Amino acid sequence: MFAAAVTAVVLAFFAFRMGRKGTIILGNIAAIIGSVIQATSYSVAQLIVGRLVQGISIGAISSAVPTYLSETGVEIGDRGPANALNAILLISEYAGEILAAIEAELEANASLDWKPFLTMGIVDKSRMKIVRRICMCFWLPMVREWMGSSLIAYYSSVILSTVAKPSLVSLLSGVLNIFFALGCVPLYFTVEKVGRRSILLYGAIAMTTLLTIFTVLVALGSGSESRDWAAVGIIFIFLFVFGWTWQGSVWLYCSEIAPLEYRHIGAAATACGEWLMTFVTVFAGPIGFERIGWYFWLWVISGNLVAIVFVFLLCPETVGKTLEQVDYLFVRKGFAGLRSNFDITTEDMEGAPTKEKLVVDQFEVANKR
Repeated sequence: MFAAAVTAVVLAFFAFRMGRKGTIILGNIAAIIGSVIQATSYSVAQLIVGRLVQGISIGAISSAVPTYLSETGVEIGDRGPANALNAILLISEYAGEILAAIEAELEANASLDWKPFLTMGIVDKSRMKIVRRICMCFWLPMVREWMGSSLIAYYSSVILSTVAKPSLVSLLSGVLNIFFALGCVPLYFTVEKVGRRSILLYGAIAMTTLLTIFTVLVALGSGSESRDWAAVGIIFIFLFVFGWTWQGSVWLYCSEIAPLEYRHIGAAATACGEWLMTFVTVFAGPIGFERIGWYFWLWVISGNLVAIVFVFLLCPETVGKTLEQVDYLFVRKGFAGLRSNFDITTEDMEGAPTKEKLVVDQFEVANKR
């Protein structure tokens, strides 16, 4: 995960010249090499090297694929379903992997392109709020990992062992990840109808409520079978809701809000934030549970609360907008998420440099869509 985060940062210097296709090919080559090294490992050192190479592939692929899917849609409404399908395929593979491991030990137990960006300084004075949007691409996936999905997915057997019978833990872990994958399916049908902002906002509210109830049940301790099964059920619902609302939506949303001229940097920031926080969460999770027990869930709940505030204040609705139009959602002063409506007006476009303006015909056609 750490290697994936570092790779995403390094690729920001080269991704623009390599292109999305070149970056994806590079990631797949690294994946093949990493898999071969791990499959033929005869020592811990070789296995670690294989994992590092695999991390490079994850960083490259995850920084390029969501952006590529958003850019290649024929219609505006193609971006959401494409990224939702990507999330379904991603989680489905992992769910199958966990189920296949029921009889064994579960994984849980065992460049010049930067110059214009850097010279903007600490204060973002750009009309399109370029620095703010790059930062959003970095922080949004970090907040997502703070919400507890990777923690629950990686350590599902450990977490479930606190509220379920030991004989059922392996089976429940596999079924839990199937629920995670199934949760991504509704996103395919709702992301263009409901909108990105609404899905993210109401999803965060729902998950905050679920985790709060779960934490209370865990704090009360094991002793009541009905209470234990209620806690198990809440974890299942939580991952289902997460798969629906945040798993694929964040990659989609970050690929849309990234500044048009700096999309490669936005993609790198998204992948870096994702894998950096995943590394921190997965590394710190066992330590937290061992040291402070159920109190660690308060930290996860705080991540969900931050997600609510983040989306409510900073995230405008991008559904129905071309990637060029999304730039103009950030033109007005104040919090972009607090606008009374998210329609693009000619006033938003006034005063823009010629190279920033949309072609009038394109603007009118986009609005009709």
